[in-house]
Amino acid sequence: MVLALGGAVALTACASTGTESPPSATLEEINATRTITHGHPDSSIPFSDVGAIKESMGYSVDLCARVVEDLRRALELPDL
Repeated sequence: MVLALGGAVALTACASTGTESPPSATLEEINATRTITHGHPDSSIPFSDVGAIKESMGYSVDLCARVVEDLRRALELPDL
């Protein structure tokens, strides 16, 4: 997941700098399906954990949420 997330972060960085580059297969898939799938281990405190109310939390979960939000803006997909 770290490698995939690192790739997504790099893609987001490229998208947000305004530099024109050909879209990757991953960005094309995100654009076509309007979905992003990410995961994390159930318990890798402080990176990820599942709280008492069964809600995911931790550094990795926060990072994933930020990447998704950046991609939502960069790809202009409010329903992502």
